[in-house]
Amino acid sequence: MDAVADFLIHLRLERQASPNTLRAYQRDLRSFCRFLSERGAEPLATSPEAIHRPDVRAYLVYLRRERALRPNSIARHLACLRSFFRFLQQDPGWRLPHDPTAGLVQPRPAHQPAPGLSPAAVEGLLAACQRLSPYPWRDRSALQLVAATGCRISQLVQITLGDLAPNEPRLSLPGPREPRVVPLDGHTLRVLRRYLQRERPQLAAAGRLSHDAPHGPLFLSARGAALSAASLERLFRRAWVEAGLPPPVSIQALRRSAWRAQASRRAP
Repeated sequence: MDAVADFLIHLRLERQASPNTLRAYQRDLRSFCRFLSERGAEPLATSPEAIHRPDVRAYLVYLRRERALRPNSIARHLACLRSFFRFLQQDPGWRLPHDPTAGLVQPRPAHQPAPGLSPAAVEGLLAACQRLSPYPWRDRSALQLVAATGCRISQLVQITLGDLAPNEPRLSLPGPREPRVVPLDGHTLRVLRRYLQRERPQLAAAGRLSHDAPHGPLFLSARGAALSAASLERLFRRAWVEAGLPPPVSIQALRRSAWRAQASRRAP
């Protein structure tokens, strides 16, 4: 197909495409031409005008079903064809009257959640957090709550002192409609109590709230205000690096850790 040769020349001369990019486009276009050939077309003689949306859609189905390509690979093939046919529409020598890829939805790559941290990795992360912080019990208890309950950072900073049950091992987490009550293991409770006894009164003194005001934020900054989500995220990233955990840094890995299941078996 002469159109393919013209497109590759356009990529090389006008878009300054690298040799690797040219090879990738050429490989994907050859794959499409082979598919057309298997459907009875003669790629060298077939005019681009004879290719329509059902042909491209059938090709995408072929890539998914017959070649078992992943969504991100299928999306790459579609992007290649989209660039090719748009070139043919805009090029004065071709002036293709239609775009066979118009209206086709690009497949979304499958979402792969970050794997959860092992209990040992969580312990290392929490220990690193304590080493880095001027308020080690505050910061450890904050991150330990994420591991123990699976809560989000945005929920963590909304927790008030009154959300902690005074005589029971449970915590009320804010939710979009109503609070969600979650149990707390004994280890997490002990860490929280150390923060409440050793550090929170000092932090509260820097602000205007009484340290035992039930409506006050559970986690306080050095100025006595609510600890921000941004501060906790920075702390988490620094602790991740300090603990020597591999990239990428992922709060989801802490939320999905096996530490919660292990901690739930500990006695309160």
